Amino acid sequence: LPANSLELEGAEQEGIRFEYMLSPEEILGDKGRIRSVRFRVMKSGGIDVTGRPRPIATDRTVEIPCDDVFVAVGETVDSAFLAKEGLPVHKDGRLKTSGFSGILKGTVWAIGDAVSGPATAAEAMGMGKQTARAVDRELMARDVFSSLFADFTYRNEIPEEPGKGKMNRSRCVPPDQRRGNFQEISLGYNGEQALQEASRCLRCDVRNNARSPWR
Repeated sequence: LPANSLELEGAEQEGIRFEYMLSPEEILGDKGRIRSVRFRVMKSGGIDVTGRPRPIATDRTVEIPCDDVFVAVGETVDSAFLAKEGLPVHKDGRLKTSGFSGILKGTVWAIGDAVSGPATAAEAMGMGKQTARAVDRELMARDVFSSLFADFTYRNEIPEEPGKGKMNRSRCVPPDQRRGNFQEISLGYNGEQALQEASRCLRCDVRNNARSPWR
């Protein structure tokens, strides 16, 4: 999952050094201790299906000395125990549900990354609402959600003259106090900033033209 610019900037402030276009090949060590990692130097190739330049290996390697290595090469769903029970799974281990209801089999539902694969928090919450509705309908034998959450419509427009307002940035813990712990670094807004942000337009889905500064 690519980091955004704020995350990269924050990491650099904390002393993290980034090395680009390197692919790990071998962890080297002596007497049971890690000494370094050998990397293959890569170069940019053509654009792949994700829209990013495809890395191509060169004939060069480099070694970077280190004491410890944190392996972060992705995750997969461990669904073998579910497959043994006859529940449907995809080849990549994700659970195979029926449409938006989240039904895995019978009265077994599944939601989250184990179904969709890597997704955003908004998508996870949306899936949770859809599946909660399906579960409630199954248990109550009627659609209670329709009475709780009535349909509504809104106009897809913004004011002709939107009011300008700078986005507030929350204060952060100084870099020298972030090292050596996993505490939250954002200190949030003060009262005045919170009121200002609450009054800002959050209709990011609306824009009046492609070059609009308000989109």
